[in-house]
This record gives sequence, C-alpha cells and structure tokens, in this order.
Amino acid sequence: MKTFFSPAKINLLLNIHHKRDDGYHDLSSVIVGLDFGDLITIEITSNSKDILVCDDPNIPCDEQNLILKGMNLLRNEIKIEDHFKFALNKKIPSQAGFGGGSSNATTAINGVLSLIEKNIPEKNLYRILSQIGADCCFFHNPIPSIMTGIGDCIEPFNSTICERLKGQKVLIFKPDFSISTANAYHGLNESNFINKDLTLEKIDSFSQSLDCKQLMINSFSENLQHKYIALRTVLKTLNDHNIPSMISGSGSGCFSLLSKGNANNQHNFVKDCVQDAFGENAFFEEAHIL
Repeated sequence: MKTFFSPAKINLLLNIHHKRDDGYHDLSSVIVGLDFGDLITIEITSNSKDILVCDDPNIPCDEQNLILKGMNLLRNEIKIEDHFKFALNKKIPSQAGFGGGSSNATTAINGVLSLIEKNIPEKNLYRILSQIGADCCFFHNPIPSIMTGIGDCIEPFNSTICERLKGQKVLIFKPDFSISTANAYHGLNESNFINKDLTLEKIDSFSQSLDCKQLMINSFSENLQHKYIALRTVLKTLNDHNIPSMISGSGSGCFSLLSKGNANNQHNFVKDCVQDAFGENAFFEEAHIL
C-alpha cells in the first residue's frame, strides 16, 4: 500500500484557436501545477478487478471515472496480473477547471507502474494519457509548461522560468455550481477564438518579463462571465483592485495571484469578495505553484 499526491492545476492562459475537423479544438495554454491536491492510496487486492472508493459521494466510482478508464488503457498496453484498490481522498472540486480528474488518472497510472516496478516507453505512456483527457499528459510532470495541440503536446519552460514561478502564492476558489467541459466548449463560437500567432507572441513576451498578468486571457471567460453574473462580479472587483484573477480552464473555478509584499491583506480581501459573491460555503484554498 502506498499513497500518492495528485496535484491541482491552473491555466495562466488558455486560448482556443479553432475547431478541428475531428471535433477537437486546437489550443494553447500556459499551465502550472499546485501544491494543493488529492491523495490516492493504492494497494494490491485479491479482487478480480480494479476497485475505486472515494470519500466524496458525488464522485462516480465506476467505469465513468478516469482512474478506471486509465487502468483499462494501461492493461491494454502491458500485461498486469495484479488488481488494485484505489482510495481517493478528494479535495480538488470537480468540474472546476482545476484538472482533478486528469490528475487522478495520471497519478494512479504512475502509481501502479511504481508499485509493480514496470516502465513503459514515454511515448507509449503519453499516448495512453492523451486518450484519457486533455490535461493528463501535463500531470506526468506538472511543472510550468506550454500546452498545445488538443492538450497532448507539452513543452516545459526552462529551469530559470520554473524557478521564478515556483512558490508563487495562488488563491483558488469556486462557487457552488459547476461547469462541465463539454458545456463550456459547446458555448464557444468563432468570436471566442484567439489567433495562434498572437498567443505565441504573448507567451514569448512573458518568457522575457515573467509578468503573469501578460498571460491572463481565457477564451471561455467572456461567455461564462456573461452567463454567470457572480463570476463576472467577483473577478471584476479583484482585477479592479490590482489582484490578477481569472477563470481557470473551462470554469467554474477561478484563481487569484497574490503579490509578495501584500499577500496577507490580499488573501483576506479575496476571501471576503468570494464569500460575498458565492456565499460562505464557497470553495476557497491557498496554494503555491510547484
């Protein structure tokens, strides 16, 4: 039995460029992992199939769950005689844009390979991960990265940029409603698409300045903030007070980046704004970039 950490993520930038002929969307994103996340305990079981249990009753524990989907794909790739019990201690809210399901699946696969002491070629592993979900490839090595294609092409930033981003304080928060990725993509139209060359110029400029505010554009923001007034209200208030804040992924989770010199005051201000907009039971956590 062994327990593995399954990190959350945020998208400092998420630009959708166009819809492809295969139905997927071409995108560019700057994605970072956080030191906040779930825990997955994995043990070999005598059962004749893999089993998933979770302390959150809202999380499906059948074949809908990406952990079990990932295990089926892994078993199709290599012979694994043992079966496993996965106990998921859930802290990342679902359908929030924080990558919980993708992170869980990737962590489970890597955990199983560690337990059985097997390695597979990295290109084969990435092929499996890309079949599970768009963010899964990132979670194999969740350091600050540029994600392109349909989310399957990952290019980590150089060590200098990663070190500068490491430890950046982030507040993540979410209202009591969720937005499915499918519904968020369904709401996109051509006016939400962003030119790829302009996006790459923006990423290049960030690489020189390391000013995260230069990145913070999300193709989903306009539609989601138009539909959900509470999201628009809290994000406008925070940005008006020079606290860079944005929807992460396809929502409804959001994040704020805190200034080093004023982090405590900003933390309290953001928390008050979130609770005023979403209620006292809104999800709210402080984290740091990995």
